Amino acid sequence: NWMLEGTVVEEASGRPIEGASVMVVGQDNGITWNMRTDEQGKYWVGLASSQEYTLQAAKKGYFFALPQPLGTGNKST
Repeated sequence: NWMLEGTVVEEASGRPIEGASVMVVGQDNGITWNMRTDEQGKYWVGLASSQEYTLQAAKKGYFFALPQPLGTGNKST
């Protein structure tokens, strides 16, 4: 297993976005994890290292971020 951690920020300013919705989807089994960023724009979730995932983030008032492939916990992405 591995821990996915990240920060959602405004592209132009680099400021963190609090309360953004973050969705991680397992590509093999379709299991979805939904979370919200904290006051520093951070999120984290534990994942199995045996499958690939996609990540997507969104918040009202911002442009929608398209899903991004993450690969597996067995390699750097």
